[in-house]
Amino acid sequence: MTLIPTTFAGVCLFFSPPLAGTAPSDIAQVKFLGAYSSGLFNESACEISAWSPDSKRLYVTNSAQGLSMVDISDQANPLWISMTRQFGITSVATYGNLVAMCWIPKSKEVQGEVRFFDLAMKQIGVIKVGFGPDMLTFTPDGKTLLVANEAEPSDDGAEDPAGSISVIDLSQGAEKATLRNASFDAFESRASELRTAGVHAPMPGRSFVQQLEPEYIAVSEDGTRAFITLQEANALAVLDIPAAKIIAILPFGLKDFSAAGVGLDASDKENRTTISPWPIRGMYQPDTVAYFKCDGQDYLVTANEGESFEYPFYNETQRVSKLKNSKDKTKPALEPTRFPLSAEGEEGHSQSDLLKSDAIGRLEVSEACGDTDQDGDYDDLVCFGARSASIWRIVPATGDTQTRLELTWDSGSEIERTLRDRMPLAFNADNRENSSQDDRSDARGPEPEGVAVAMISDHRIIFVGLERAGGVMMWDATNPTKPIFAGYFNRRDTSIDLAVDVDGDKVPDKLADVGDLGPEGLLVIPASSSPTKRPILVVCNEVSGTLSLFDITVAEVADK
Repeated sequence: MTLIPTTFAGVCLFFSPPLAGTAPSDIAQVKFLGAYSSGLFNESACEISAWSPDSKRLYVTNSAQGLSMVDISDQANPLWISMTRQFGITSVATYGNLVAMCWIPKSKEVQGEVRFFDLAMKQIGVIKVGFGPDMLTFTPDGKTLLVANEAEPSDDGAEDPAGSISVIDLSQGAEKATLRNASFDAFESRASELRTAGVHAPMPGRSFVQQLEPEYIAVSEDGTRAFITLQEANALAVLDIPAAKIIAILPFGLKDFSAAGVGLDASDKENRTTISPWPIRGMYQPDTVAYFKCDGQDYLVTANEGESFEYPFYNETQRVSKLKNSKDKTKPALEPTRFPLSAEGEEGHSQSDLLKSDAIGRLEVSEACGDTDQDGDYDDLVCFGARSASIWRIVPATGDTQTRLELTWDSGSEIERTLRDRMPLAFNADNRENSSQDDRSDARGPEPEGVAVAMISDHRIIFVGLERAGGVMMWDATNPTKPIFAGYFNRRDTSIDLAVDVDGDKVPDKLADVGDLGPEGLLVIPASSSPTKRPILVVCNEVSGTLSLFDITVAEVADK
């Protein structure tokens, strides 16, 4: 490997772990091209990337140091060019000759900024936005920049500003950028209605609006609307971009893990991979979202990672076996009609069976959900995340009906089943330690996080990165109601001893050999601007601090 001079520790990797999980029969065939490494472990040193066709470079966020410029003219040896020191960077986006990045201060009470640069990283403008800017993206015409201001509370809860979307007008150039702020204030009066509809906002002593934390933005093809995930709240916000107004909050609903062909591995203690249907439901709670249009219809793709409200001052997470009846602690925590005290039928489970550690007893659920009749016991068990990818059709408002989401497809348990069959040593593993398979089954499993959608050889391919297990799942969604599994690949070498101290302060001796850990941001460079004249999938891995490049070839299939 080649080390970049100075303390930046930029590294070009020439070693390539095999692409585990691939199969010759996969619709999408993947070829590893090359990788760049920051040389930093578990410091979010490679999280989000943006591609500039004009400079032929990737701009890559490094939370520990700043923004890296990486030249990928030679894909086998990506070349680190420079580092712009900007601590507190959370996201980056490019359009034409403009680079925009989010900057977030340490204090939750101080507004963040968007800083503008030319392609050589000379700063040309700055504008204050909302609190905790976490993601930004341009509209298709490049005239507007949208910023998701997550506004998370401080650890002690003393500082807790409201989230918002910044709408930045760039029609007069970055030097004369103007800002409008789209807040959620108008929805405070509808809090009860929206909670009933399924928006998750359980924190006591907080307003409804304070619990809406914008995470990720997708923009419609015509640039008039944006769709923003409110991950912890299990909802989607719809933004009218020209009006700079949030016009709807749409709940994603719950996934039924007891349905046929679904299921999940709910325990980290059964010493085996067991994907079974259980009487639990999951909030989808997607992190990232991508937009596409098909046959005149608007669709969204979500990676349903899951996330709880979990702070030192409030934590809704509890294991099923630790739940208590809030009205009478001498009575069962689970409602006896829904969860019988004794087993019924050949496949029935008694409450005592369910509460065992090798069943769902250790599964993390929301302590704030499930008591639907307010009598103290849990009528439902609701976990975090759906462990899947989903496609949603945006059904427009007509007459008296409001805009709504229609689930057209969900990958069910396909992610966990694929890991079990193709890469068992990574099954629900932790992303900082090998020999940790099954460790995350009681939490959110493989944690599908990043998503990208691209047309490759007339096929609409969905790419979903698995934050914990590692690697990328692929589906052919040319028909958005009947996607076909297209393949899975993972450049993580699970045979290497990667144990580190619990805080991740020590860089593993074999970090350079282990490959990719913790995929976060996914980006597809289209063939029209690619240096190879073919699509390139770019995967940023926040734990290993690596950026990897892949060539994707899609085979024809009989049934699209």
